[in-house]
Amino acid sequence: MPFKKTNRLRGEILRNMRESQSVEITGLARQVNLSVAQLRQLESDELAPGERSLFYSETIKDAAARKVALALGWSPDELVVDLATEKKQPDDLLDMQVLDDLQELLEKQKKAQAAGQRAKFFQSKALWFALALCMLAALAWHFRKPLFEQVQPFVLSEEPLAPVAVVAAVPASEALAVDDAVVVPEAPSAQPAELLCAQKVSGVFLKPSMPSKAGNMVHIVAQADTAVCVQDASGKKFPISLKAQESHSFYGVAPWTVHLGHAAQVQVFFQGQRIRWPEGEPTSFTLQEVPGAY
Repeated sequence: MPFKKTNRLRGEILRNMRESQSVEITGLARQVNLSVAQLRQLESDELAPGERSLFYSETIKDAAARKVALALGWSPDELVVDLATEKKQPDDLLDMQVLDDLQELLEKQKKAQAAGQRAKFFQSKALWFALALCMLAALAWHFRKPLFEQVQPFVLSEEPLAPVAVVAAVPASEALAVDDAVVVPEAPSAQPAELLCAQKVSGVFLKPSMPSKAGNMVHIVAQADTAVCVQDASGKKFPISLKAQESHSFYGVAPWTVHLGHAAQVQVFFQGQRIRWPEGEPTSFTLQEVPGAY
């Protein structure tokens, strides 16, 4: 199918483009949806005697050539040459021009590839830099609290240190031989409850008005921290210190002698009834059992 052409596409440039990039003609044909024969006609640009064009029109052929140039990464405008200008140039000048154009296109391609590589390098460099900053921030956050805890004990207070280390350094066997200037821990003093047991018994006698249980138990409830001492008829003493809201039951034989540190801070229960004492808050009294069948 012959065509009248006013300009043509340089088929040899298409071939040089493909070969410079080591692209197989079959693979390129599949990429641009052309047959291998059509691609060979584009690269040869001239029909052999008796050969028919595989394109319906010159416009379709030009469009196919431009499509191939774009697939190879080149500008289609570089392929077009005016026939009138081409006829005026000698063949050797035309070949030189083709080589110059090809060289220029190759240089443009190299520059574009170099620019792309530089852009990728800077992008990767920025990514690594951001990653390093994140790692440094994580390490700083991880070690910030331990460092603060290590530095904090070095902040000295203005209070003098107690001479505990001096006392602890003295062996127990030599504690009595230490000079009076050395502080030696004193032996624990007698508990207030034990001191209460040594008090003299008063002449106050109390008994329940409506007993409901036997007199073998006294129950005391502390309203505040206090000490008490309870003694039964057999002479057995029960010294004890109670905390606030703490209670305790004492079992023995009536009558009971009760010594209180503070009478207003305790409640005494005997034979199932709360015992109330007269005004004056006596700190010592005797509980007498009311006999009965309980």
